[in-house]
Amino acid sequence: MACTMDVTLTRRTVFGPGRLAELGELCRPLGERALIVIGGGSVKRTGALDKARRSLTDAGVEWVLFEGVEPDPSVDTTDRAVAMGKSENCDLVIGLGGGSVMDCAKAVALLITHDGPTADYQMDRREVDRPGLPYVAVSTTSGTGSEANRVAVLTNKEERIKKALLHPYMVPQLALLDPELTLSLPQYETAYTGIDALSHAAESYVSLGANPLTEAYGLRALELIADALPKAIRNPEDVDARADMAMANYLGGAALNGGVGAAHILAHPLGAEFGIPHGTAIAALLPQVFDANCQAAPRKYARIYRAFKPDVQVSDAEAASRAGDALRGFLSEINFAPALGEHDVDEGDFEKVYEGVQKSMAHVVTNPRPAGRELLREILVASL
Repeated sequence: MACTMDVTLTRRTVFGPGRLAELGELCRPLGERALIVIGGGSVKRTGALDKARRSLTDAGVEWVLFEGVEPDPSVDTTDRAVAMGKSENCDLVIGLGGGSVMDCAKAVALLITHDGPTADYQMDRREVDRPGLPYVAVSTTSGTGSEANRVAVLTNKEERIKKALLHPYMVPQLALLDPELTLSLPQYETAYTGIDALSHAAESYVSLGANPLTEAYGLRALELIADALPKAIRNPEDVDARADMAMANYLGGAALNGGVGAAHILAHPLGAEFGIPHGTAIAALLPQVFDANCQAAPRKYARIYRAFKPDVQVSDAEAASRAGDALRGFLSEINFAPALGEHDVDEGDFEKVYEGVQKSMAHVVTNPRPAGRELLREILVASL
């Protein structure tokens, strides 16, 4: 069947254990002076930052360091990093860290070549009109898939929203995926980030904007996560499981070209208004989103069910109806089954959530069912 699609993918992807050592040689054709963007101390404690700097220095690539990117990075932090990149005459940006770091660095690489604050581009007051600097994404977690797409989600504290800045110019020039960088992730963070990757795979797969490429990426990512995430949590040093999660993360990020659904529509305002970490909000919402959507895309939800229960023989209709319960069982297995009520959200707060949806996510129209107030309320009530 003919389809129309617009897919933007990372220009080059380098994958495999130990590949961080090649960072310098890979970056040398892209620029002479790199701005390395990091978060807190984790990449210092694990030695990843030292390895990256050593590789760059050995290859003759100069570097300067911007540190302090917070979880759910703000437009203000992005502005400070842009200013540093400009003042230091950097011609290359490297994001070394998890999704927050990579989203921030991705925006920095774009906006170094533009004028005006980040918020102006996020809130559509200015237009992106030229390419940014070359951007290299080095992922140290397996969750957001930021290394594989053109999206950066940033927190705007003045507007009290989390909203995406996205443009084809933001796709990384290079993604370097070294599963060894994820070996030090604690069990909770492994679960938290893994469920985020799962949500990207699942929501893009059933999205009204899905296409053959994103469907293939999303379904394969689901299959990998269903098998590898419990293994990585049980044995954090299982390199094979970590490699499968890194690949699933990348595929899920690429699948986001197809769009997201109700879990992300609600998770962003919940994070902005109540400070709920993104992966936690997603885990609280996603089983109920499966319940709400399964009859709108039964064949796809049947395949999702079988990713979790490959040996159970039931009809497509029955499998689709059980997808939410299969996910609940999976969340219980990895000991990560949060509820919104644990974060002081109650029905009296729903109006704030709806307002946040209108401000930051109203453009998302790819959920299998129209994501109006009635459907969103149904999901929120069931997620308390």
